[in-house]
Amino acid sequence: MHRSKLDPSLTSGGMRLVAAKLTPRLGTARFLARPRLIEMLDRAVGAKLVVVRAPAGFGKTTFLVEYHRRLQQRGVATAWLTLDEADNDVSRFLSHVLAAFQAIDPTLALITPSAGERDVTGAALDLIHHLSMQTRPFALFLDNLEAVQAAAVMGVIRSILDALPVGGQVIVGSRESPKLGLGRLRAHGHLVEVTQEALRFSLDESAALLRGECRLDLDDRQIRGLHGRTQGWAAALWLAALALREHDDPEGFIRSFSGSHAAVADYLLDDVLSRLPEESRDFLLDVSVLDDLNPSLCDAITGHRDSLVRLASFEKAGLFVIPQGPEGGSYRFHPLFRDFLCGELARSDPGKTARLTRTAADWYLERGQPVSALEHMIRSGDVAASIELLREHAEPLLWQGRVFLLAKFFDRMPGVVGFGGDARLKCGYGWALVFTHRYAEALSQLDQVEAHGSCDEGIRAELAVQRAFILAMTDQVWEALAAWEACAGQVSAEENPFAHSLQQNSHAFCLIAANRFEDARAVIAQGMPSHRQIGSSFNLAVGACLDAAIDLARGAVRPAIARCRAALASATTHPGQHASGSTIAAAFLAEACYAGGQLDEAERLLDAYLAMIDDVAAPDQLITSRVTLARIAYRRGERGQAADQLDLLERKGRLERLPRLCGSASLERARMALLDGDLEAAKDHLLEDTVPDVPDPGGELSLHANDIEGPVHASARIAIHDGRAAEAIGSLERAIAQSCSQGRLRRAHHLRVLLAMALDCCGFTEDALQLARELSSVALTDGLSSMIEDEGPKALELFERARTGEVPGQGSEPAMPRRDLVSGKMRTGSGDPDDSNAVRVGREALTPKEVRVLLLLAEGHSNRVIAERMFVSESTVKTHLRSINAKLCAENRTHAVAIARRLGILEPN
Repeated sequence: MHRSKLDPSLTSGGMRLVAAKLTPRLGTARFLARPRLIEMLDRAVGAKLVVVRAPAGFGKTTFLVEYHRRLQQRGVATAWLTLDEADNDVSRFLSHVLAAFQAIDPTLALITPSAGERDVTGAALDLIHHLSMQTRPFALFLDNLEAVQAAAVMGVIRSILDALPVGGQVIVGSRESPKLGLGRLRAHGHLVEVTQEALRFSLDESAALLRGECRLDLDDRQIRGLHGRTQGWAAALWLAALALREHDDPEGFIRSFSGSHAAVADYLLDDVLSRLPEESRDFLLDVSVLDDLNPSLCDAITGHRDSLVRLASFEKAGLFVIPQGPEGGSYRFHPLFRDFLCGELARSDPGKTARLTRTAADWYLERGQPVSALEHMIRSGDVAASIELLREHAEPLLWQGRVFLLAKFFDRMPGVVGFGGDARLKCGYGWALVFTHRYAEALSQLDQVEAHGSCDEGIRAELAVQRAFILAMTDQVWEALAAWEACAGQVSAEENPFAHSLQQNSHAFCLIAANRFEDARAVIAQGMPSHRQIGSSFNLAVGACLDAAIDLARGAVRPAIARCRAALASATTHPGQHASGSTIAAAFLAEACYAGGQLDEAERLLDAYLAMIDDVAAPDQLITSRVTLARIAYRRGERGQAADQLDLLERKGRLERLPRLCGSASLERARMALLDGDLEAAKDHLLEDTVPDVPDPGGELSLHANDIEGPVHASARIAIHDGRAAEAIGSLERAIAQSCSQGRLRRAHHLRVLLAMALDCCGFTEDALQLARELSSVALTDGLSSMIEDEGPKALELFERARTGEVPGQGSEPAMPRRDLVSGKMRTGSGDPDDSNAVRVGREALTPKEVRVLLLLAEGHSNRVIAERMFVSESTVKTHLRSINAKLCAENRTHAVAIARRLGILEPN
């Protein structure tokens, strides 16, 4: 073994320095565990090198400390070294590494390098030899590696990596990518990288830090706001939390929190900007006015010609410069770092920001990029030029569905209502307000435009469309339908395809609510050319999904899923577009997937799109999305998550003054309380003051989200669980008959599940099992499996008995007389006792002609033969068939014959 002289710097006080460097130091969020990151490294135990790379303040050291403890708990020998600039001296570096490794192998204390080159080389060889001979797992942690740039030191680290035995690992923390031959290690599967994207706190982790470790009383919206402002940057979250402890107005603080906040600014000044040369600082300050750090644009506003090289070097140095796209070449700042730089620029040269942003706006205009030009033009303060750009580009932005962007532009224009006589521009602002759920502001804007008196006929027609659209979006459907009928034909598809496109979809939505399905489909078809003319994937997707909504209402789940999947696949999203067609298609598809029992797909869709659905969707999609997630969570036993979804739905309803959202949440809470066995809680939820705001399905109006869940439905369910099933039978039968007459077979099937349960509770076992068997077939054929599981254990037990073929009447109790499964009347096989000329089906009656049609159908005759036998036209036969299907809740002629036979309709009188 090579023995070197003792390095005098490591005696006495020198050893105190070593002791400090060998002790892991806690970072900003020192108390918050990061299990998802630990799990990532646990799966990579065979890697030689782990690189944890991110700018300052992202919690690198904190995470390394946590992983260090994790390895110690698992019995892995560990060594820790925090590096600094003095470690560029290879002798000093080796002394520190040897001292660190003594925790792994005490015999390394015999190796002490001196400053001589030969001694350093010999000590390095001895260290590498010792490490290669280790037989138990070990790990060396090197934190703050960016402080070391000396080639000799990096060479030693590379030699250590090459000599590592099985079970040996080096874990480094650095602000920049270390020069350790990462490409070679990566190619051989010996490298694991944890980047700043992985280190960013997730929303759940931010909540855990702020609420748990910092003990702040913040609601979900405030947590999301602060998380969004910091983008998961640990240092900023921690500094914000410290400030919030002393702040009386957390809402206001979060809204204004930025990189200019004193604590963050001090941190960035002391730890980042002060280290840079003056020329680099000036460059960063100038380009901070840009959203995207395009090198050519940076050259244009700074006068430099090497911006790409500068930006790449800043990114490599960990200066919060983030590359965009897989190929590089464009960058952006971390938002808080940019805020900080903008604040510094404003303080150092107040007028420079306006000059630089105007230059950027002109640069974007020359390259045909109006959105970026608008952004920078408005920021420059040039109001007149900004208004001109808005006049030119507002309508195309609306067509593309980029409504949040457009609303933001309008909102940032001072005196937006003072656009002179430009009613078209004001009308565009109104649409932006509508699509961002700011209905009261939209109505106010609309009133102002109409009162101005300078609108031409085309503008007035579009304003009528806008007003009707607001009525539909705020659940005033009857009023909206009347308004649509009044303004039909006033807006031309050729002259104003955007307004025409919206009119057709919204009108179709109202027609569906009024149970006028065929009329709705005709209107949807009329709107498709307008959707395509303006290139609106949003309106195309809405039209397709409205078609799917009709399928769903009719109980045809599989076709509904197919339509929605096609709409989602064909929807496109423009850069910056929030109200995309994919958002609406995802909401409809998730609902249909849940109805068909495809819970995993429904959950994945909503996890991906829920934030956008919350922002841009209509009330019905807000309801179906939250209720679907709540039901999925409940099915999986996650009661707390289910309750959270309903709380968020109610909060959204109160915030946007949409009481149907609140009522829908109460109805769903009542259903879940019953399934939990809490009858009194279910009754209390049904008495909530918002429940009457939910129109009962089966009335003249059937809103999509509440088609299968309303007060009557909930009351019948409670009666069944409360021992009053007999009271529910009549109301259920009436609701089923009305649902069938409206063509809403999905609702009818759901109600039949409850009816089967009620019949079973009342002792009509044969009828209950027969109905359950029929519904099981429907669920299998049409993909409506969720309708049974959603009613809980009682329904599942009944349907299991039906599946296993339990024979009624074999126990000690005799079977009850058979009931008409729709009307509920006692039957003895002698026909209907009330009317010898017609067979009653609920409140509807099959006429003698309809019975004659059924008899001929049962004999296998075609429409033409039936028409000849009855001396009527084929169109009359089709009319009779539609009526029969509605009254019997049948989906086709074969189904109608089967139901008629079961009900005894085809028996001789």
